[in-house]
Amino acid sequence: MDDELPFACFICRKLFVDPVVTKCKHYFCEHCALKHHAKNKKCFVCNQPTLGIFNTAQEILKKMAAENK
Repeated sequence: MDDELPFACFICRKLFVDPVVTKCKHYFCEHCALKHHAKNKKCFVCNQPTLGIFNTAQEILKKMAAENK
């Protein structure tokens, strides 16, 4: 399952900084997600409404922590 997780933000294409996940299961840096949401209320990837919900991406944080060990 971990292999299915992205390694970079879909917006900035860089390694995640404070990763968040949308209800449609797309992952972004928190800053990127909020900046995009200010201009467009839909998901950057699939164009579904995000409703402004960006949860901390615990799966990505765990993966990042494991890679740093």
